[in-house]
Amino acid sequence: MTGFFQRVREEGLEQGIEQGRAEGERAALVRLLERRFGALPPEAAERLRQAPETVLQTWVDNVLDAKTLDEVFRTTQGTAQVESP
Repeated sequence: MTGFFQRVREEGLEQGIEQGRAEGERAALVRLLERRFGALPPEAAERLRQAPETVLQTWVDNVLDAKTLDEVFRTTQGTAQVESP
C-alpha cells in the first residue's frame, strides 16, 4: 500500500508543478499582450484562461511577430477566434 500512496503523491506533485508552470506562462503572456496591445477584451482573457500550456507557448512565440492581437491567437492550423481590439 505504501507504494500506491507514494505514486499518488508523486503524481499529484507533478500535476501541481505542471499547473504552476502553465499559470506562469499565462501570466507572462497576459503581461506581454497588455503591454503591446493594451487592455485585453474579455474574449481574449477567457481564451487565455482556458488554453493548455502548449497553446500558451505558441502564443508567446507569436507575440514576437504579431501586428495585431488576432495574429497572436493564430495556431498552427491558422485559426484565430479572438478579434483585435
